Amino acid sequence: MDKHMTPEQQNESNWIQHSIARIMNKLDNIDRTLNDNRKEVEGKIDLLEIKLTNEMKDRFKEVVHAYEFEPVKKVVYGLVALLLMGVGGALVKLVLTTSGM
Repeated sequence: MDKHMTPEQQNESNWIQHSIARIMNKLDNIDRTLNDNRKEVEGKIDLLEIKLTNEMKDRFKEVVHAYEFEPVKKVVYGLVALLLMGVGGALVKLVLTTSGM
């Protein structure tokens, strides 16, 4: 016991020291909890990144690439051109026959 302190002051000092020790203990517990939560969240983020990467790979497999689409495009354009030429030829024939030429 300090010689300059009264018993009441000594009790108050002990209470303050005890309170500080409890606060430090609680802060340590909070720090451990935060570290555990951070590790857990980082693990979940890693799992989400893996799932997203796998999903993107699966979706990318479904995409038609330009080199795969080129032959289809040529066939479709050819059929459309043939159809338009037939319609154009029919119109020309209709105009020529109705005008009497």
